[in-house]
Order: sequence, then C-alpha cells, then structure tokens
Amino acid sequence: MSAKRGRKKKFKLNFDTGIFKSFFAIGLFIFGALALISFIAPDYSLNRQINAALRHFMGFAAVFIPFILILLSLFMIQALRPKFANVKVLTSLSGLTVSIAGLFHLFYSDTALEMAEEGYGGGFVGYEISQLLRNTVSVYGGFVILIGSILIFSLILFNTSLDSFLGKISALKTFVAEKLHVKLPSRSKALKDASVLPLEQSIQTQQSLAFAPKEDLSLLPATSLEGKKAKIEVIPTMSEPQNENVDSIAATLEGSSAVNFNPSSLPYNNKVWELPPVELLNEPLPDTVDRGDVKQREQIIINTLKSFGINAQMKGTSYGPTVTRYAIFAEQGTKITKIASLQYDLALALASPTGSVRIEAPMPGTHFIGIEVPNNTRTTVSFKEVFVSDVMKNSKSPLSVVLGKDVGGAPLIYSISKMPHLLVAGATGSGKSVFLHSLMFSLLYKCSPLECKFLLIDPKRVELVHYADIPHLLSPVVTDVDKAASVFKWAVGEMEKRYKLFESARARNIESYNEKAGFQALSYIVIIVDELGEIMVSDPAAVEKNIIRLGQLARATGIHLVLTTQRPSTNIVTGLIKANIPCRIAFNVTSNTDSRVVIDQPGAEKLMGKGDMLFVPPDAAKPTRIQGVMIWEDEISRLVNYLKNSGFGTSYEDSIFDKAPSNSGMGGSSSGDKDDLFDEASDLVQSTGRASATFLQRRLSIGYSRAARILDELEDAGIIGPARGSKPREILIGGTPILSADDIDDNTFPIAPSLDNENSKSNSFF
Repeated sequence: MSAKRGRKKKFKLNFDTGIFKSFFAIGLFIFGALALISFIAPDYSLNRQINAALRHFMGFAAVFIPFILILLSLFMIQALRPKFANVKVLTSLSGLTVSIAGLFHLFYSDTALEMAEEGYGGGFVGYEISQLLRNTVSVYGGFVILIGSILIFSLILFNTSLDSFLGKISALKTFVAEKLHVKLPSRSKALKDASVLPLEQSIQTQQSLAFAPKEDLSLLPATSLEGKKAKIEVIPTMSEPQNENVDSIAATLEGSSAVNFNPSSLPYNNKVWELPPVELLNEPLPDTVDRGDVKQREQIIINTLKSFGINAQMKGTSYGPTVTRYAIFAEQGTKITKIASLQYDLALALASPTGSVRIEAPMPGTHFIGIEVPNNTRTTVSFKEVFVSDVMKNSKSPLSVVLGKDVGGAPLIYSISKMPHLLVAGATGSGKSVFLHSLMFSLLYKCSPLECKFLLIDPKRVELVHYADIPHLLSPVVTDVDKAASVFKWAVGEMEKRYKLFESARARNIESYNEKAGFQALSYIVIIVDELGEIMVSDPAAVEKNIIRLGQLARATGIHLVLTTQRPSTNIVTGLIKANIPCRIAFNVTSNTDSRVVIDQPGAEKLMGKGDMLFVPPDAAKPTRIQGVMIWEDEISRLVNYLKNSGFGTSYEDSIFDKAPSNSGMGGSSSGDKDDLFDEASDLVQSTGRASATFLQRRLSIGYSRAARILDELEDAGIIGPARGSKPREILIGGTPILSADDIDDNTFPIAPSLDNENSKSNSFF
C-alpha cells in the first residue's frame, strides 16, 4: 500500500492546440528568415545548403519563397497579423511564384531535367509544370497560359484592374523618362504634360467630363497633414470608360447648375493648391493641471458611499484636462439610482471647485460607475496637439473635424459625414464660437476649395466674418437675417439638382457619384449658422421648413448643417428640427430644461464652461464628455491671411440671393427685388380688402418685420394707400374693404352714433 502511494507519476507535456500553432508559426518565420538570409549572404555553409535546396525546388523563382513563409507565419499569429497578410495575398503570391517557375523552364527541352537538378530555370516544380503544358497545349500554348496566369495573380496581388495597372505602367514610364531626360513619343509626351494641371483647367475638366475615347481621366487631389502640395493630377489609363452611364453623366452635367463653379471667373493663375502648413498654429501649452490629491479623493469617495450603506471598490482613475473620472464598482444588489442621488453629498465631501460632480452610471461598455470631479485648475487643449495626433492622421474622411479630448485625455475626431447634421447649444461664453473655429480649421486644413465649400451665416457679425473672402466660400458671409432664408432655400434647390444627377448616374450618394464620374465632380457643402435664434425671428416657417428638408434628405448629396444657438428653447429648437438633426453638442446651459431640449437628458447644466461639452453622436444613447480645443485670434489671422494670399480668388454662386427679399422695401424696385410673397400678399389684400401687418402675419405665417416690408412694397406699387394712423389702409386696386372691429371708429357707421367703440374692440375677431 505504501509502495503504491509512493509511485511517481509520469511527466507529460499537455499542450493546447494554440500552442502547437504558435510553435509552427515561429518555426515558419525562422525558416523564412534564414531562407531570405541565404540569398543575401550565400557564402556560409548553412546558407549554401538552404539556398541549394530552395533552388532545386523552384529554381530562380525560389527568391519568393522566403516572403511567402514569413507572410504565412504572420498570418497564423492573429495578434501580430498585419493587413497585408491575408489569404488573398498568400494565394496570389504562391500562384505567381509557381507560374514564374513554369515559365522559366518552359523553353528547355532536352536539358530540362538536368537544369532542374542543377537548380536552374524553375527547378523541379517548373520542370513538372513545363512538361505538363508541353505535352498538352505545346510550348506556345503553355506560354500563353503562363503569361495569363502571371497577369491574373498580379492583379489579385495588387488589388487593381487591368486598366489601372496599364495606366500605372504608363505613368511609371513617363516618370522614368522624365528623370532620365529621355524624349518620349508624341502621345506619351502629351500625357506627361497633362500629368499636373492648373486648378482652373482641372475644374473645366470636371464640368465638361470630356472623356477621350481611349483614356479615363481621374482627378485625384493628394492631401497631406504636413502642409505639402495637394496637386490635382490627371492619371492617364489605356481603357474605355468603365461606367456605361458616363455619357449620360456628362450630358446631365452640361445642362445642370449643380456643379456650382464658373471656371472662367476663377483667378487661379495656373497655380496648384497647397494645404496650409501646421506651422501656422500655436505650439501646445504645457500641462499645468492641478487635480489635487487623487489618492485622498479616491478614499473620500469610498468612505462617503460607505457612510450611506453602499459598499464599493475603486477600479481606476482617468486623468482628463478638465475633470478626473473615478471608476467604482458597487456590490451586487446596489441600485444605481441610489448612487446617482448622492452627487451633492459627494461634491460636499470632495470640496468640488465648482460645487458639483457628474455621475455617469454606468460607464458605457463597462460594469463601473464613473464619478467626474472637476480639477482644481484645468489645462488648455490646443488645436495643434489634437490635429497632428495619429487619430487625425489615420482618419480617411475629408470631413473629419477636431472635437477635443475626452475625460481620459485621448484626442477625439469625428466626421461630419457621419453626423450628418449638428446642433450646438450653450450659454454665452460656454465655447460655441471657439468650437465653430475649430470646425472651420479642421476642414480648411484638410480640404481644397474643390473638395469643400462653405455657406457661413453670422448674424452677430463678430465670429464667422473673419473668414470673409477665402477661396472656400460659396457666397460672402451672410450677416443679414433676411438673406439667411434665401441660403436655406438655395440649398434645398441644390439638393434637388444633385438628386437628379444621382438618378441619371444611378448613384446612391455623392461618394458613389464622384467615383462613377471618375473624379471630384461635386463638392461637399457645409452650412454653418452662428445663431439660429436670430434667423428664426425673420421667417420662422420658411426657415424651419427648409431646415427640416435638408435634415431629411441632404446627407446623401454632401450638404451638411451646423446650427448653433444660445437660446435652446422649444420655439427655436423645435421638435421637427431636433428629430432631423440627430447629432448634438451641449455646452454649459443655464437650466436643466435647456439641457433636456438639446440632448434629451440633464447634465449640461453641470458643465464648467470654456469648451467643456457633452457630445451625443447619432449612434450613441449617452453623451461623451469632451474638453474642446482652444483657437487663438492670432491663429485665425495667420490662417485667413495664408488662404487669401494663396493666389486663389473667390468664386461666389450668384443664384443664392437672386430671390432674396429687399432690405429696404422702398423705391418702386423691379419685381426681382420684391419679396417672394409679394404676389401672394397682393392677391390676398385685393381679394379680402384688408391690409395690415398683423393680418399678413397670420395669413402668410411670417414675422412682423417682413410683413411690414411687404406693406411698404404694396404701397410703392400703388396697390394700397399710405398709413392713416389708427384707420385702415385704403385699397386702391380691386376688392371691397372688409372692416373688422379693429378698424371701427366713431365715424364708421353714422347711423349708429351710440355704438361704443371700446366695446367693439373687446369683441374683435381679429
């Protein structure tokens, strides 16, 4: 019994399948590396043996084997797998290697076997393939098959079409000839001269879409974050236009004004667009944030919760520029609402600098509850440090904008195309205007005037007017609230024109349309409004209607809205506007009600101001707290001066204000200067016999100021008489006056002198 108890167990190695896979992948990598070294340094004994074995196996094509082995090893280790290590690359590279080996050995006849044994030609693999093809389809048939397979595997490997492949070869030939100063034939010389076009000529190419019968011209603006030249290049290819609708697209574009550029009016002077250099931006400020004693605060939070009967554990701390977030884990059975109700008690215990803390329960994607405590002093986040981050560099969208840093200090970037419309609200001094500057900076640093156009509406005349006369504008900065309605109306018309183009080209959105067209045919349009409340006063019904239509349909056409307001009330931000603008940003607001209007939940009233915001993207139910970036006035001046001095003039779209209402309403102007509702108001006045501002307000659903201007225009046109104090205006053309109790005075009805005018007014229907 004792002997059995003392028997030793056999030692076994129990390896998981994943471990064997890892061993095999490491072995492949080592052998592939040694194989590659054997070609680089063949003088060593082991390297000679490996090299000889590889050459006996596949001859001259054995040089591809090390790369195949290394890629295969990387493919097997998922954590280290690069994007280029996939099944498609491995398959195409292996097929390409085998085809080349067969081609190397195809024309050896009598000495084919001897060449394979010596490691020449295609080795034994090439020998077997060549013998098979020689015996089945002859030498010439085998040559055709192998050349075709090499071409097919090459296209798969480089993920390109035959047209693009031939075009790249042609461009490479042109480049090499240019560097070697070799004179090319006339056709190649013409293509070389067209490799870089001035911007004016490129726009002409966009509008005409004049495709050559043997060439596909593609406009590819190359962009860079480092201020390098964004050249607009025409890359020639040797193919017919791939899309069968190219001709229809060209015909539609020629008869449409959806491409809102007149090349003849652009003073581009044969220049190439250069993106602004980042050197124009101020350097980031040093981190001077004071978070207090973090460890002490962690203990205070745990003790405070424990005093209220909540057992919790501290699970981590995130250090942001504005707040420090403490992540806690409450024991099972604890109600989250109980913790959320203790925010004021926690603020008291922590001696919060602002007198409040924000509780995020739960933190998205975690089992923790976040307690955000304001820092004693905050650090300023500069635009440059976020813009030059890897997050922005890796962003592919041309409409990516800088938001700021989250509570963990990570830079946040978001594309306007994903928003696709944005509502920004906050009290005065909360950071709305600075956010608009950061949005403008992001787009101006990433997009050329061909890629993105702006429509700026600034009733306050102090913020967006800084960007006057830059080449990206579709119109001068709109400061007149009466003209703002015309901007939205024009945008709706432009949207409808673009949808007609998409229908003819069978494209779903602006990206697919530009891809079908072969180059950047349509530009993105971003409409930025600095104060929505001022615009809603002039013509609320028309403005709201057009904003709703743009919010519903404009995304696919590349037209995006950015609306800001410091009065987030329900009469400004109506329910229909909110329903069609899913992306929201709330800065510090004055009340819980305003926060609910903007982001449909409280929390914005607890923000610290100066860029502290809550960001709610369309695909998220809970907001993300962000500290916005700072833009200084000297940065704005440097950027604007750079754009103005770039040699690219402005090109405004005149049709935006063709039907804009007159500001003065005086002087017997032509019909084109009259209000859009002039004819309707004239018919209404003549048919009813009434002419007053309040009457036109009710019947036409417009503001008082606009109704008063229409009355002045009717008077200038001789339709109504001048104002007569409290008496109604006289209708001079058509109609029978219909008097209301408001218009009754003592002399109106002489047969009833005893009629009490005051009592009549109290019974007025109007």
